[in-house]
Amino acid sequence: MKAWRYRFELCREGERKESVFAIGDYATAPPGEPEQQAKARRAGGGFTLAEAREERAKARALVRQGINPAHQRRLDRIQREREDATTFEAVAAEWLALRDWEEVTKARRWGMLKRVVFPKIVALPVKRIPPALVLDVLNTAPKKNRGAVGSDRAQLRQDRSRWQSVQQLRSRHRPLVSHYRGCRHRPEPFLNAVRCPVLVTRGALSDLLLPETYSAMLQKPGVSGVEIPGVGHAPMFLDDKQIRIVREFLLKD
Repeated sequence: MKAWRYRFELCREGERKESVFAIGDYATAPPGEPEQQAKARRAGGGFTLAEAREERAKARALVRQGINPAHQRRLDRIQREREDATTFEAVAAEWLALRDWEEVTKARRWGMLKRVVFPKIVALPVKRIPPALVLDVLNTAPKKNRGAVGSDRAQLRQDRSRWQSVQQLRSRHRPLVSHYRGCRHRPEPFLNAVRCPVLVTRGALSDLLLPETYSAMLQKPGVSGVEIPGVGHAPMFLDDKQIRIVREFLLKD
C-alpha cells in the first residue's frame, strides 16, 4: 500500500536529526464525496494527493517553529480526547457536587436535568454544544416541566455563566489556587515543593483546615490567603465575591 511520508530535519542541542512524519495512506476520493465522508476517511488515515500536500504544508510550518509534527499530532489527539470526555453530563455532575444544598434538593435538580436537559445534550462534549441548542432547552423547559423548572431557568443561566468564568481562569493562568483538604498530613512538604504563587482559601467555619494550620501555611514565601466568613470547609466559588477573589489573584502581576 502506498503511503505519504514527509522527511524533515530538526536541530536539537546543536545537532541536526532527520525524522520521518507519517501523514497517512494513499487514497482516492470518489466523485461527489460528501465532506462528512471525506472527514471520516481522513480520520481513518486515508489522504488524496491534494490532501497530503496540505498536511505536508502544515508539518513544514511546525518544523520551521522547531516542533516535531508527530509530537504535535499526538498532543492534539490527547486534547481532543479530553474535550470529548468533558460531556455536559460530566460538567453537570461536577456543578451539582459543588452546590451547598441538601441531598433532597440535589436529587430534585438532577431529576430535572435528566427529564428536560439530558435527552438533548447529555452526551455532547461541552465545546460542541451550539448556543442555539442551549437556548432551545432553556426556552422549552417550562413547557415540559412547569413549576420548579420554570422558576429555576434564570438561576441555571447565572450559575452556568459563573462556572464557565472560573473554568476559563483555571485554564488560562498558571498560578496555583489551593484548597488544603484535611489536617492528617502536614502542608509544609507540599508547599515547599511549589514554585509558583499560591492562594489558600479557607471557609471561616471549616473544622478541617484549622486556624493554626492556615496561619502556618501563610508563613511560607509566596503564599497568600483569604478567609471567607460564613462558609464551611470548601467555598463553592459560585458567588460573585468569591469569584472576584480568585480573579484578582490570577490577574495580578
